[in-house]
Parts: sequence; structure tokens; C-alpha cells
Amino acid sequence: MQIVSENLGTTLLTGPGAGSLATANSVMNDIVSEVRNLAHKNTGQL
Repeated sequence: MQIVSENLGTTLLTGPGAGSLATANSVMNDIVSEVRNLAHKNTGQL
């Protein structure tokens, strides 16, 4: 998975995983959870 951000630039994450679809689903769930947590901390609501 390649992630591009203003703060970190380009980051490439690699590993064996559980298969492309299962891994992508898990990673996206983690990202969405973190974004929701950040939004909640910044605004006090979702």
C-alpha cells in the first residue's frame, strides 16, 4: 500500500497480509476508525 501525505511524503507499506482483499479491508477499517477518532477529538462530535 502506498500512502501519500503532506507531512510524511510517500510511504510504502508491504507485508504478507491475509490476501489482497482481506488486507485492504482491514487497513481501510483502521484508517476510517482513526479519522473518526481525530474528527471526534477535534470537534467533540462525529
